[in-house]
Amino acid sequence: MKRTFYLLISSLIITIQILATPAKLSFKDLPQKTSEMLEQHAVYHKIDAALAARILVTFCDQIDPLHSYLLHSEVSEFLNPSKEMIQTVITCFTKGEASIFLEMFAKMNQAILRRRSFEKTLNQIPSKNSPKPLRMRDLHFAYTSEELQQRWSQIQQLQCAAAQSLKDETLYETALLRLRKQRYNFEESRIPKDKKILQQTIATYMMKAFASALDSESAYYTPTEAQQMMIGMQQRLFGIGALLRDDIDGFTVVKIVEGGPAAQQGSLQLGDKIIAINNEPIIGFSLPDVVELIRGPPGSPVILQVMREKEENKIFSPQTIRIFRGEVVVKEQRYHTSTQPFQNGMIQYLKLHSFYQDEETSAHNDLRSSLQSAKENHLKGIILDLRFNPGGLLSQAVSVTGLFLSKGIVVSLKDETGTIIHLRNLAEKPVWNGPLIILINRASASASEIVAQTLQDWGRAIVIGDDRSFGKGSFQIFTMIPSKLNTPNPQGEYKITRGRYYTVSGKSPQLTGVHSDIIIPSPLCSEDIGEKFMRFPLPEDTIAPNFIDSFSDLSFFQRPFLQKLYNDSHQTKITKWTRLLPTLKESSQQRLTHHTKTVEKSDTDLQLEEAWNIMKELIQLSTSQAKENDQEKAA
Repeated sequence: MKRTFYLLISSLIITIQILATPAKLSFKDLPQKTSEMLEQHAVYHKIDAALAARILVTFCDQIDPLHSYLLHSEVSEFLNPSKEMIQTVITCFTKGEASIFLEMFAKMNQAILRRRSFEKTLNQIPSKNSPKPLRMRDLHFAYTSEELQQRWSQIQQLQCAAAQSLKDETLYETALLRLRKQRYNFEESRIPKDKKILQQTIATYMMKAFASALDSESAYYTPTEAQQMMIGMQQRLFGIGALLRDDIDGFTVVKIVEGGPAAQQGSLQLGDKIIAINNEPIIGFSLPDVVELIRGPPGSPVILQVMREKEENKIFSPQTIRIFRGEVVVKEQRYHTSTQPFQNGMIQYLKLHSFYQDEETSAHNDLRSSLQSAKENHLKGIILDLRFNPGGLLSQAVSVTGLFLSKGIVVSLKDETGTIIHLRNLAEKPVWNGPLIILINRASASASEIVAQTLQDWGRAIVIGDDRSFGKGSFQIFTMIPSKLNTPNPQGEYKITRGRYYTVSGKSPQLTGVHSDIIIPSPLCSEDIGEKFMRFPLPEDTIAPNFIDSFSDLSFFQRPFLQKLYNDSHQTKITKWTRLLPTLKESSQQRLTHHTKTVEKSDTDLQLEEAWNIMKELIQLSTSQAKENDQEKAA
């Protein structure tokens, strides 16, 4: 299961990256494009030596993602640039030139010819032993041609082993043909014969390298990629409701969207590796090609042939799965709620998948309605589950937080100029001010971290789950608009990191994440998941706490109005729940120790089970505490 979660939040791995259609960029367009992005970036406002060095490294990774063509000696001047090389990079982007990048493409051309020259020496017959998996991030540039041959042999062993599992000689041969065609297309995309297309291709990769070098969240998209991004922003997912990772030997299911066709029909599982669609082998396909094959009219069937790992022996076995397509729109499974009876009332569980808003509803409105209904049935406590919630709209994070707080600062933003603005909750009173637990894991990111850490800062909620959340404390702007009427710019689109956000304590979750008050580890705790494991993340940062609102971001004329609003119900930091933490931690540890001794293997959601236990104890302790306080007052 560990591989199931690997890179769950990170960008999908594209094993063979084919730039089907580059952006319509010339080298002379680069100064304006890069200047526009630098004006808005949180850290970099000019191309200095550090950024130039990053650009060179990311450019090599862009054109040879598997490090399977170029030798270390051919890229060493890019990996360890001289002062002269650094200055040349700066000149290329500020003057609209591409000299050294043209030279690298020429080297790539020769590397492709070299790769083709030892084609016959590669063993394309799978060995009897299972091939050793490749970890993308561990791949370095080979030092010798022999090492390159070994790498290609290993790649082909992995791909051929997957193809052979199709159990049909014709399909096996088709898969091998597809692999060769995919490699050929990849190579042709690196060495287009048309001079204009070649220049556009190099300019596109220069922009991609530039954007990726800025930080781990900034990115540059070709028009085709931007269109795919729009589809994602409109929250329509693949036709069956599954997120895929492009691996060397198939496409691994890394997430199944709750409420989508795959989840409703139940046959597809996390970790399944798709190797054929409608009896057509897809090993060697690009991810967009696979997406197009899976998409189709609602109600029509798609047949997936997958390899599924058996837990008992770690051997993959073939499975055939039939799923009826449906348009997967996230609003159908945006949140889930359930209850458990307790004492003379109930505890409510709220699972929020994202922080959404459209013309019909929003995360705030849906949760508010659910909370108000629950209060009519003697609500005792709330468990808000933000695990695997990647975030969403910042405004919704503020509104959701306001369901549990009085008036006050929720989150602060500091942009590229250093200007700080505060986003406040101004609702008259919280919908729920009783016991509150927030569940997180290492896949809780962005808006989820705002809600969890702000409520933790104020002492309003107890956070439990993995040791920490994802650690994305930055915010970005997008140049594309998720609208059917919006056409991507022929010169490409981008997203750019403008700054960081901070909760009321002045802490940003950037890199560090939100830390749980009570740790109940999940399988994600053993995985390298989080912003700090991504390349070139923004460094962590803090600002001054803002528990007392100074209104420093408002004009002199606005301050009296807001001060008047605050007079009757300003949020104050509370300790009534956090003072119970030592007792709650001790009880939880005892239960976890007992669970470890008595249960060797279980499909139980231990984090959620323990959340229920902790909430019940929290209610009991707070009730006893309230009675003691009443007795003291009476005395």
